[in-house]
Amino acid sequence: MATEIINLKAVGLVAGFNHLRFQIHFEVVAGIGMLWFQDLMPGRAGAATTLFTNSISTGIILAGLCQGALVEHFGHGSVYWVIAAISLVTLVMIRRVKEA
Repeated sequence: MATEIINLKAVGLVAGFNHLRFQIHFEVVAGIGMLWFQDLMPGRAGAATTLFTNSISTGIILAGLCQGALVEHFGHGSVYWVIAAISLVTLVMIRRVKEA
């Protein structure tokens, strides 16, 4: 019994560490995105931060709806094809942004 408890605690520590690593990675990526928005809107850092934050919230809501519809009608694999296409379009659009 004691060995099982120790093993469960060890698993919890490892899972917690992996979650922490993901959290740190996510915060760094989100911070870079926010800085990019602020660079695109010089002198309006507050508006850029608000726009970035609201864009993330809206994206999360719409992503869930779109993913559900895709899976319902075309199967789970279709989600990956659609996100690959969206990623390519996004890459092209980012390349076209003019430097300030």
